[in-house]
Amino acid sequence: MDRALLDWAVRGGMFVLMFGMGLALTRDDFARIWLFPRAALLGSAIQLVAMPLVGVGLALAFGLPGLFAAGLVIVAACPGGTFSNLVVHLGRADTALSITLTATATAVALLTLPLWVNLVLSQIGGAGGDIQVPVLETAGELATFTLLPLALGMVLRVRLADPGTWERRLTRLGVLGVAAAMTSQALLEESETFAGYAQALPPVLALLGVGAALGYGLPLLARLPLAQSATIGVEVCLKNTVLGIALAELSMGLEAAVPAALYTIFHLPVSAGILVSYRLWARHRGLPLGRPLEAPGA
Repeated sequence: MDRALLDWAVRGGMFVLMFGMGLALTRDDFARIWLFPRAALLGSAIQLVAMPLVGVGLALAFGLPGLFAAGLVIVAACPGGTFSNLVVHLGRADTALSITLTATATAVALLTLPLWVNLVLSQIGGAGGDIQVPVLETAGELATFTLLPLALGMVLRVRLADPGTWERRLTRLGVLGVAAAMTSQALLEESETFAGYAQALPPVLALLGVGAALGYGLPLLARLPLAQSATIGVEVCLKNTVLGIALAELSMGLEAAVPAALYTIFHLPVSAGILVSYRLWARHRGLPLGRPLEAPGA
C-alpha cells in the first residue's frame, strides 16, 4: 500500500477520534479550566521550562556529543501531540485540560525549541544551527485534525439523542483505523540501525522517568485534582515525537533523531502506567473518573 495513502489513513482516523471526543465534551469542561487555572499554568510550566532544563542537564551529565545532546533537548522541549489527547480521553482523565495543554505548548514550543537547542550546544562547545520548524504545517495539522473535528463534535452533541453511544462507536472505529494504518506503516519502513542507540538510551530513559515524576508528582504535591494530575503527567511524558524526529532530521540529520526514535518506544507504556495508577487510586477513594471535584489529599 502507498505510504501517502497510509499517512492519510492515520490522519482520517485521528479526525474521527477527535470528533468522538467532541461528542463527549461540553463548554463547561473548558470553563472549568479557567475556574481552576493552576492546572493549566503548572502543566505548561513543566512542559515548556522544567523538561527542557532537565534535557539540558541530562545531556551534560551523560556527556552526550553534540548531535545526540541536541536531539535529547528537542525531545524534552517537544509538546504533547494529538495522541496524548486520545490517551487521556480513553483513560477518562481530563480531556479538555489535555487539549488545552497540547495547543498551548505547541504554539510556544515552535518559538522556544531553537533556544533550548542552542543553549545545550553552547554548553558543550557545539555550534547551534538554526532549526527550521514547519510552523504553518504544524499549526495547520493541529487545527485540521484536532480543533476542527473537536468543535464539530461539540456542535453536533446537542443535536444527537444519545451522544455517548456515538462517541463510543467512533472511538472504537478511530482506534482500529489508526492502529491498522500505523501497523502497515511500520511494516513498510526499512529498519535503520544507529551506532549511538546504546549511548542515547540511558539519558532517554532518565528523561522519561524524571518527566513522569515531575508531571504526575508536582501536581499532586500542589493538591490539584487527581484527574488533572494524571493528565499533566501524560502530557509531559507522551510527546509529539513525530515533530521531534522530523525537526531533528531536517535540521541536523538522522543521528540527531536517535533520542526521539528511542523515546517513541517507551513513552506510551509509561503514560499508560500513569493512567492505570490514576484509575486505581480514584476507584480506591471512590472518586468519579474524569472530573473529580476535590484535591487528592482533601
